[in-house]
Amino acid sequence: MSDHDAIEGFIPSLESSVVRERHPDYLLVEQINKSGIWFMRRRFEVLLKVKETPTQKIEFEDIGKKSFKFYKGYWEIEPQGQSSRIKYMLEVERPAGIPSFMSRKVLHSNVLKLLKETAAEIERRQAQP
Repeated sequence: MSDHDAIEGFIPSLESSVVRERHPDYLLVEQINKSGIWFMRRRFEVLLKVKETPTQKIEFEDIGKKSFKFYKGYWEIEPQGQSSRIKYMLEVERPAGIPSFMSRKVLHSNVLKLLKETAAEIERRQAQP
């Protein structure tokens, strides 16, 4: 989940993910994503300030504000015996120019795909010797 430079390899809708700056307590990660439904596809850009607490939590917030007025969330890892539970939280204000009925569908669909693709990658990496 913290492999920011290679994440587009397992998240197909992500065109690019590049660590722009590394600081002692956070990273700046630029991500470009194309998504939409039907004939309406749009490019979304975020410049994420990412704070990591290894093996526990990854917090992120878009500080670039090119595509969203507000975009903030986290990934949290909760150990549960022999396995772990991963919690994902995202707060977002829909981009201008996209009707609310459509943005809800797109965001919901994208989050579900993101979670499935991330889970598949975690399982793939765990299966490696």
